[in-house]
Amino acid sequence: MLENRQMRLEEWSQELLLELRGNIVPFWRRMRSEEGLTNGLANDGSRIPDCPLSLVYVARVLWFFSRFYRFSADEQARQMADFAAASLYEEFHDERNGGYFWNTDGRGQILDRSKKTYGQAFAIYAFSEHYRACSSSRSQARAKEAFEIMEAKCRDEEHGGYIEVFSEDWSRAADLRLGEADLDAPKSMNNHLHIIESYMNLLAADRSARVEASATQVLHTILDRIVDPRHPRFRLFFDENWNVLSETVSPGHDIEGAWLLCEAAEAIGEEGLIARVRRLSVDMSREVLANGCDSAGAILSEYESGRREEAGGEREWWPQAEAMVGFLNAYQLSGEEVFLQASEASWGFVKRHLIDREGGEWFWGVDRSRHPLDKEKAGPWKGPYHNGRACIETIERLRKLESRTCS
Repeated sequence: MLENRQMRLEEWSQELLLELRGNIVPFWRRMRSEEGLTNGLANDGSRIPDCPLSLVYVARVLWFFSRFYRFSADEQARQMADFAAASLYEEFHDERNGGYFWNTDGRGQILDRSKKTYGQAFAIYAFSEHYRACSSSRSQARAKEAFEIMEAKCRDEEHGGYIEVFSEDWSRAADLRLGEADLDAPKSMNNHLHIIESYMNLLAADRSARVEASATQVLHTILDRIVDPRHPRFRLFFDENWNVLSETVSPGHDIEGAWLLCEAAEAIGEEGLIARVRRLSVDMSREVLANGCDSAGAILSEYESGRREEAGGEREWWPQAEAMVGFLNAYQLSGEEVFLQASEASWGFVKRHLIDREGGEWFWGVDRSRHPLDKEKAGPWKGPYHNGRACIETIERLRKLESRTCS
């Protein structure tokens, strides 16, 4: 039985390594050109006209190639990370007011000059990872600078948490939406989830009492304000006083948060906090498994609370990637076989339906009939972050399980 388990884990790990090195990395490495980072690619590889170059896209490319270099010591990955680090600062940094603009035209012209807290968080996440991987003191300083301006400009000192969007000069923006599909709300789960992600990574680059205190405060805000006290899942949108503005359920964010919150608690290092978050993580994973998956093991995109049967038939790439890690994390914490099976099922769905074996990378998603959605392969919201991270995280976790099985 143990021998079969060992073979199963080894085979899965090798599949992920092949996907990472043979598909994901080569595709995104081709995004570098003399003009800068290419984006706005359709499924057939053609350019999407007038597609903006987003802060989030460039930050995610920087984060991924830095993380892949730390994972693999691949020198080409380091070169790509250095290139993306320069692009992120030179093309998006606001020299006058500080912080980072939202998007450009890819040719040096700023299109959206707003300061979205989500984007600032990804700049911190990316620069701190570049420091961790490549020992870039410049990136360490840029990550710390972005942290300081977020703390000074984005934090709601009266009610706690962080406001979504600001104007170029850091005055409050009229439109508080992160994206067109989001509510015009002052605070959101998504924003805070990626703030704790970035502060967690910054702790590895700057183990200061100030960063640790802010990271701890964000984590408690998520636990006390954003996690639904009635169900082990996130609530999505809030007013400034933390009144809930939406009953939408996002299983993808729940399973992503289930493992990210564990990483954050462990980075902070408080034993009581770690124990609390681990219990929540297993409960959230069980909730997603019970109510956020379809019969094929794929994660639903969204549904309204109490109306799961109305969830659409589309299955996007990023929830499946996050489920690989989230369910595996729950298995590591609980030892419950059902979570290991769920993680494997997520990878199985990706292999069958999402990997583009001809054009490279993963499709944005598939429709009810499992045909690829006609959405970008690379663009403002689609980089190598979710699937690349999922492969690396899952490989590293499987290796730990393999060594435990052998001992």
